[in-house]
Order: sequence, then C-alpha cells, then structure tokens
Amino acid sequence: MARPGAHREGRFVKSETPPVIDITRLPPVDDVGRPSPEWQTFRRERDRLIAERHEGKWALLSRGEVVGLFEAEGAARDDGYRRFFEAGFLVQPVATYQPTVRCPRWLYFACPTHVTL
Repeated sequence: MARPGAHREGRFVKSETPPVIDITRLPPVDDVGRPSPEWQTFRRERDRLIAERHEGKWALLSRGEVVGLFEAEGAARDDGYRRFFEAGFLVQPVATYQPTVRCPRWLYFACPTHVTL
C-alpha cells in the first residue's frame, strides 16, 4: 500500500485514514505562541480524561475548564453554541492520537478583495 500523499502513475493517492499526531509530541504550550485557554486546558487534562476511560468521547471546553463530555461531536458542538456562544469554546476528541488539520494554501494569502486604505 502506498504511503499517504504518495504519487502513483502521476496521480495523487488519497490516504484511507486521516493523518494523526501523538499529542505528547507537540511542542510545549509556551513554544506555540498564544494558544487559547481551552487548548491549554485540553492539553493539561487529556491524560486524566483517558485514564478515566473517556477516550473516544468529545470534550467541550470553555473558560479554562472541561465543561462536558459527549458521545458525538455534533452534540458537543451544539451544547457549546447554546451555552458558550459569546464566551467561546473548543470541542476536541479525547484520544491519544489527535487528527491533524491542513489548511488550504489560499487561506495563507490576503483576500484579493481586501482594500488597504
């Protein structure tokens, strides 16, 4: 089987599984700029949540604390919007390996309709 991102006969081969990273391999919180309080809380509490057998659930975090655990991502997100819309919140899977997200290249460039005065 070809590794993710490999080319076969000039065509891109899509991975069957999304890329993931062991959260313990991430740089310390202080080294990544100014992460949100929710992300700092998740990194601090993740091992405890896994030890308490919550792996596979979705954590809802707001204002620096874990405020709920849910079976489905949508349920966590809906509760977050209902309870913390203005304060902000984070929904993260409780897992040893976290999914990685790659932003499209166009996201890194300035909007072409943006006008600087």
